[in-house]
Amino acid sequence: MRVIIVGAGPAGLVLAHALLRAGIDDFVVLERRSDVVEASGAGLGLWPHSVRVLDQLGNGLLEAAQKMAPRMEKSLRLGAKGEVILETNLFSQIEENHGHPFMLFERARLIQLLHAHLPNASTRIHTNKHVTSLSQTPSAITVSCADGTSYTGSIVLGADGVHSTIRRLLLPALRTPFTATYQCLFGTSPLPALLPPGEMTELASGPLSIQILTTPTLAVWFLYLRHPTPRPPSTSSYPDAEMHALAARYAAHAASHSGLLFRDLWDSRIRAKLVDLEEGVLRTWSAGRAALVGDAAHKMASNLALGANSAVESAVVLVNGLRALVQREGPEPGAEGVRAVLEGWQREREGRVGWCVWVSGSMLGWAGWLNWGLWFLGLFGAAGDERLVADVVLPWVARDGVVLDFVPETGGKVGRVPWTHASPELLN
Repeated sequence: MRVIIVGAGPAGLVLAHALLRAGIDDFVVLERRSDVVEASGAGLGLWPHSVRVLDQLGNGLLEAAQKMAPRMEKSLRLGAKGEVILETNLFSQIEENHGHPFMLFERARLIQLLHAHLPNASTRIHTNKHVTSLSQTPSAITVSCADGTSYTGSIVLGADGVHSTIRRLLLPALRTPFTATYQCLFGTSPLPALLPPGEMTELASGPLSIQILTTPTLAVWFLYLRHPTPRPPSTSSYPDAEMHALAARYAAHAASHSGLLFRDLWDSRIRAKLVDLEEGVLRTWSAGRAALVGDAAHKMASNLALGANSAVESAVVLVNGLRALVQREGPEPGAEGVRAVLEGWQREREGRVGWCVWVSGSMLGWAGWLNWGLWFLGLFGAAGDERLVADVVLPWVARDGVVLDFVPETGGKVGRVPWTHASPELLN
């Protein structure tokens, strides 16, 4: 089986690693950028179930990730003026519940990690590949690129993000697959003196929310602003003039409990971007021998860091299915076998992905206390047991995460909350 992966972001690179572990080593990764490890985006968090997958993927990924990711400790929920409403040891509780920690990365550094530990990456990953067309026959599928090259294989996996080219080519009638309820101005800044490392703060002020996660050297921050009504998202980032105007509007707004203002983050920014936060799940993830993986098929708000983790889960379930297909039909599976795997994969994933989209948007609404019901829940969380979120809401995130069904874990870590899906090692 020859697999063509389009996109060398986290989803595409996890697919590549998982295919290798499955013994499917005939694949290429096509990336439109000139450099796979391009400084872009802000931060990505990996939940414990995705850390399990890093363990399974091998090639030193888990050990390198443990050295790279800073230890997160506290979580603080703040009122509009920066007053502390609730302080918890959320991240310690997550690790206690699930055995593995929550890991925070700069997006570029996570991609660098996945790229550096992929065997023969220089021959498998091809940059400056702008896909322009997609064609299928009963026995094969071909992608053509703007530079005149073409690649033919058994299956194409479009892991090329929320503005997916493969989605546009595969489903040309699909005009606006997602909606946007929020704008998000996100960026990174050097760690301010007023903020300790290993802390997450979430400030709520009507339609505005500010989220900051800190490492020993960086502050990764997000300013969320609710649109008056949900709308079709902008097709790309907003112009710099609009980004600067929004930052100026909230420059004097409290950003933390320590006296930090938003302008302190903005004025020292390393990079920043203003975008609409797309949300939604496509009804169709595949057609023939092509499929959409990660943000290309399902997109959610970034506040709970579930987007990248959902992409990892979708990659894992898909590779489990492709491996089983090759075992049944051999290295050249027929069109019907490929179609059955892709349709079964979507059926298995779409319920959980839909829940992740819903809970991310709902928790962002909770942070802003946007209606009386959510306002009441916010007060209940502040007044109640500090383990409410860690023990009631968040176990659904990590506990039910899927893993490769053919690779053991080296550590086999288990916390207070048992895994729904045990790895082969834990089954023995």
